[in-house]
Amino acid sequence: MRKKDDFVPVNSFYPFDWMTGKKQSDWTLILEEGKTYYMSVQNDYYQPVSNPYVITSKKLVDAPKDVNEKNNEPLQATVVNVNETKTGNFVLPNDVDYYYYKHRKANELLTLFAQPSKPNESLPKQLRGSLIPIVSVVEDTNGNMAIDEDEYNKAVMFFPNGWSPLYEVNGSFQAKKNVGYFFVVNSLMWNGLSLQSYKFGIQSLNKKDEDASSVVKNNVPSKPLSFNKKGNVYEARGYMNVVDYGDKDYYKFVVEKDGTFTFKLDVSGTMDGVMSIFDAQGRLIQTYDHYGDGDAEIGTLSLKKGTYYVVVEESLARPNANLYTLSITKK
Repeated sequence: MRKKDDFVPVNSFYPFDWMTGKKQSDWTLILEEGKTYYMSVQNDYYQPVSNPYVITSKKLVDAPKDVNEKNNEPLQATVVNVNETKTGNFVLPNDVDYYYYKHRKANELLTLFAQPSKPNESLPKQLRGSLIPIVSVVEDTNGNMAIDEDEYNKAVMFFPNGWSPLYEVNGSFQAKKNVGYFFVVNSLMWNGLSLQSYKFGIQSLNKKDEDASSVVKNNVPSKPLSFNKKGNVYEARGYMNVVDYGDKDYYKFVVEKDGTFTFKLDVSGTMDGVMSIFDAQGRLIQTYDHYGDGDAEIGTLSLKKGTYYVVVEESLARPNANLYTLSITKK
């Protein structure tokens, strides 16, 4: 039989808001299917009260499921591979998600990311808290699929970038040959319950910079990249590589006749692309940087006959293992 001290508290309620001091009567929490819960009620003044209290409840929504559960301990860690993305959430109380990767190649610099989904504005307000992920990387030095004390003490933590409106986490680590790594993901929830999901992944960036031999002077490259033309569409694909101060790819675009052109930059969900157009003298004509991670940048320009350069970069100078697509369509 379970003793009283064995019960694990999953939530608590106080009739006054800790931040504002205002009185509150509604309490929202998430309960797990198939579990039995007990509620303890007491008077905060520890005195008898003649007036009765009433407790009522109603279901708001079905909570989304996490396909990786239960991965709350090292031995239950979800296996993740390079350039593979996993999706999880922190809907359940006291949830922590463990992932594990075994690096079998030569030593290599890998990057990691944890990207929350966009908030669902159609949900009740009390379920629209912010998901703020924190990722810890722990080397499984002895390979026993457990986090020992000395390994825990060497863990490296990554926090959200202050410029990311969705609190995305980005980081990197040196992966050693035949060594495993735990990735411990949890969330700082300070403004209520969150039904947001997040994407987690590790990426290899062992790719050669496409225009590494090009020298850029006053926004004019010595060896620009080129487009492939199909009908009235010019298209190119590339990567944001590991480059000091962030990668920038320069493309040469020749307008043979005055016209109107639509520029579009399609990116992966973990890249916030920026697209800029310069004339032959390196003078800026237009920059498109209106949207966030995973969203395309698009715009239309009227250009005269001549040579132009289109520059692709990442707004936060982050490398990315996924291809981007740059296209120009003549109207």
